[in-house]
Amino acid sequence: TVTSILVSAVTDSVKDLAVDSVSKQLFIAYASSVWNYTLASNSGPLLASEGSKLFERQSDINAVAADSFGRLFFTQSDKIFIFGITSKTVSEFSGNLMIGTLFSLALHYQSGLICAASATSIGCCQMNGINACFTSSAGAGLVPLGLALFSNSFSVDVYSISRSSPELILRKDSYPIVDQCNKTSLKSSNSSIVHRLQISDLVSDSGDESIALTQEKLVWSQKNYPVQILDLSSPVNSVAQLDMNSLAKIRLFEPDVQLEDMCNQLEYLTPTAPTGINASFVSSNMIELSWERSSMNCSGESIKYEVQVSVAGETVPSACLHSLTADTNVQITLAEAPVPFSRVELNIRAFSAWATSKLTLVNLRSPGDVSNLRTFHSCSSSSCDVELRWNSPSNHGGIKYSVLWYRTEILNSNQEQMTEEKYANLSSLLPDTPYTFEVFATASANVGATVTLNQTFPSGSESTPPALLLSSDTGISEVDVDSGRRRSIVNVTDKGNEILFVQYGVYDETVCWVEQMPKGTQTIFCKSEGTMRTILSLALGVNGLSYDWLARKVYFSWSTVESQTAIKRISRCVVDRDRDCQYLLASTDLMKSFGLVLVNPLQRYFYWIENREVNSSLKFEAISSLSLSRAKRSCASNFDLGPGLAFDATQKKIVVSDKQSGNLYSCSSTLCNCDVLMNATLLLRTSGKQTQNEIGLPPTSVVVDEQHIYWTRKPQSTVFYVSRDRPDSLSTYESNGFTSLSSVSADAQQLTPVVRRCLSPRVSPTPRSVAKTNVSITRGWNALTVPL
Repeated sequence: TVTSILVSAVTDSVKDLAVDSVSKQLFIAYASSVWNYTLASNSGPLLASEGSKLFERQSDINAVAADSFGRLFFTQSDKIFIFGITSKTVSEFSGNLMIGTLFSLALHYQSGLICAASATSIGCCQMNGINACFTSSAGAGLVPLGLALFSNSFSVDVYSISRSSPELILRKDSYPIVDQCNKTSLKSSNSSIVHRLQISDLVSDSGDESIALTQEKLVWSQKNYPVQILDLSSPVNSVAQLDMNSLAKIRLFEPDVQLEDMCNQLEYLTPTAPTGINASFVSSNMIELSWERSSMNCSGESIKYEVQVSVAGETVPSACLHSLTADTNVQITLAEAPVPFSRVELNIRAFSAWATSKLTLVNLRSPGDVSNLRTFHSCSSSSCDVELRWNSPSNHGGIKYSVLWYRTEILNSNQEQMTEEKYANLSSLLPDTPYTFEVFATASANVGATVTLNQTFPSGSESTPPALLLSSDTGISEVDVDSGRRRSIVNVTDKGNEILFVQYGVYDETVCWVEQMPKGTQTIFCKSEGTMRTILSLALGVNGLSYDWLARKVYFSWSTVESQTAIKRISRCVVDRDRDCQYLLASTDLMKSFGLVLVNPLQRYFYWIENREVNSSLKFEAISSLSLSRAKRSCASNFDLGPGLAFDATQKKIVVSDKQSGNLYSCSSTLCNCDVLMNATLLLRTSGKQTQNEIGLPPTSVVVDEQHIYWTRKPQSTVFYVSRDRPDSLSTYESNGFTSLSSVSADAQQLTPVVRRCLSPRVSPTPRSVAKTNVSITRGWNALTVPL
């Protein structure tokens, strides 16, 4: 029965039409505008309302299709757009098919697919955005004219009619739904010809053909030809005809389709985001993940979940980790274990056929263990302050550490703290008492292995971490090499100045340095207990600086011009008295200059380098014997002396460098017995470097403390160092722009008890009365001496 339900008053030609059987709406695209009409039937013929214009575009609309959620899809040129019927807004569909101008659209409710056809290709996208779009060529000489979709649990069948003179071809492209590693995807199509319709006078323009699909019947039309009905369930696809000609577009209306009122709105088909998430590493490369099942107001829809994994910001390149699964408890196996404590992100979302929930992000940290647990302490007779340090498994942030300590021999004496630092300061520990320290790293729901250290701290003992003073164009900083922490000690007196040398006195905590002014003047400063003193300003260059922390005197080599004669000198000044200085050595030899200088405070020797054109020699003299007239002592050596010079207080040795081999030597105080301290050739081989310059050799400055050997080479911005017990294992510390370095703790661990014993009186003086008057009392005491 044919009934005319609408005679349109719109004069533009019809481009396409769409029907929403749920809301009983008919949409017609006239050129660049879209109108909608309500379909109604009161036990009689179907009728359409007068209709109203929904929207108008600036260019022609080629195709329209409606879903049941208040959305109308339409094509312009090569893009798909979505019109919200309630919101009256237009947005561009996110799927990009890139197959050319689109002139046919089809939607499928159950599978959530939208497909479009161009002149050469067919393309489909899933509405929920979980899977990427896929395309298929229409075949040589075929022009797709219309689309229909049919989906079951195993495949998506895309039917299309194509023109191939002198016939119309009904074609089916079947896209199997495969589940590979729990990832649902639509694979490449299997194409087949379903039916051919001979047409003797094919029109040249597209737009006069149409196709529609309902259950197992496919209906298609061609202008000027009868409507074709194919029974797809029949093995031979039997064909029936309706004697209806001149149908340009055909759509099917199913008035009995019913949905719950709330299910015809897209927001009710959107699952809730996964919650109640538990995630943890059950091994180094396996994650166990669970969550609470999402809900959706339309109970008839099935919900699946996608889990995507990324490590350190990179999506893990394994299909098995992009899981589309209906389970709420999964185990994810990574191809390899992540770097300890690198960030592992799990993105979880629920989806139905038409919509997805919001992403739920879970951050994990892969398991890892702290290492090198160590302590530094300072103990009085009754109490100890202890700093506990460890190495992190990773430099990534967000890691916390659990620190537990207790008296080893006493139960239930545990104390605990959490910290994000790689150290913990513990106070009020008892000296001469065994303690156990336990540390493990934690991130998210994961913990690393516990590292344990047992230690006892003797009463009155002290151990300090190694530290360096680094000078730069901004000032002097103290760098804790063990932890990398640094603090400013001295700022330059004026912007543009440069600090050339820096020395540190362990016992009195005095810093002395040479600061060069922009006009070439160089000034020696010393700072002690917060007070800075100007020692001396010189018009010409300082070549070396050393501080005698026992006598509180600073030694330096320098050059000057007097009566047009160049004079090279070595001088010393008293730190606590203004300009109390004296010359020690002098030379007017044009071929000779004084270089680095060094004081051995313990054995009271003074060393200096004499440079000549062909070689350099290291000389020394007892400090008490230094004078301008005394002959200076030296000892022949079999190496070419370089600029590096340091005092090894731990071994009471002098450290010198060989500028040819790059080796560092440890020599006796008389310089006659020298052993290799650091072998440059061996270090090159173990570090994998090619040249000595890459490992800072030969050095321009050297510092030695009780644990490490440090050196630098100008103008590099790197401190190189090796451990005393592993001189073949190179480490570096980067610090841009520094000019020299000195050790803060070179003497501290070994020499502090010596200093205390040698510089402190052993008994208190006994006072006695000497005289007494009405206005005064005079007291006296016997003189005391100290062992030094």
